[in-house]
Amino acid sequence: MAETPTAEELRNFIKDIYARGTVRGEDGTEYGIFPESVTPDRGAFVRDACLSEGARSVLEIGMAWGVSTLHILESLLSKGAGAHAHVVLDPIETSYFHGAGSRMLREAGVEQFVDFHEDCSELLLPKFLSEGRLFDFVFIDGSHWFDRVFIDFFYSHRLMKPGGMVVFDDVFADPVNLTCRFARTNYGYLPVAQHPTEAPSFDDDSTPTAWRPTMLVLRKPTEDVQLGLFQLVPFFPVPPLEERPREGHLGPAQPGEPQPKIRASLLRHNARHALLRGDRSAARKDLVEALRLEPRHLKSYMRLIRTLLP
Repeated sequence: MAETPTAEELRNFIKDIYARGTVRGEDGTEYGIFPESVTPDRGAFVRDACLSEGARSVLEIGMAWGVSTLHILESLLSKGAGAHAHVVLDPIETSYFHGAGSRMLREAGVEQFVDFHEDCSELLLPKFLSEGRLFDFVFIDGSHWFDRVFIDFFYSHRLMKPGGMVVFDDVFADPVNLTCRFARTNYGYLPVAQHPTEAPSFDDDSTPTAWRPTMLVLRKPTEDVQLGLFQLVPFFPVPPLEERPREGHLGPAQPGEPQPKIRASLLRHNARHALLRGDRSAARKDLVEALRLEPRHLKSYMRLIRTLLP
């Protein structure tokens, strides 16, 4: 495209990429966009989340072939965003993705809207913080090792405006899932949407990992949650009851403990372990407490019946 495209023209450009299934690197070679790129439905989910937020300043961690970047830019174009409205980080854009993402931005005519940095997020994000940058919307899809995802979120949290929105990709993966749980339990983020919508909640331990949502939208609270100096709200499944004293059994919620839905999920996790080792009494106690907190969870009733069978 010779001139800056409209949002509709950019959407057609994206459709052509999906139809072709390849992008061209700076070396002139065609490369397949999958499995690294977002699928059309996931790309549309990110775009629509950005549109609903009315975002005009966006941070994206992990560009790959640039398909998700184009989806976000479609939203920014429709909102009349200015130059360099979209900040993108990817340390392996040249070494692994052959510069295909950058080339595609030029071909789409949207390069001027992107402030691209080919360096590690753990080095760049603190720099952005010291410069006083602030973003409406963040898309985290970089390294999926827990320490990297957590660092990306930690700095993104500080770089987001109060009430801002963050989207995580690949929430089915444990490192991403745990980071989302931390955001929820310790920073007070609230779930806004997930993809697919019919998937169980990302923090529901009663379902297999493969059933978790692929993407999750969380909203930053307008005021920071204040925890005590040594306080940590558990954000991961607790160990089976046989590995901890019985007096440590989860009792009535205390200030600073997980919200009821999360506590119910932890109790169901304990109950499954108790059933596996044959301790039906312990499983029954945890399931009854979980149902008290979340009475519409049908699978808990089925497991509770199992504890009563011979």
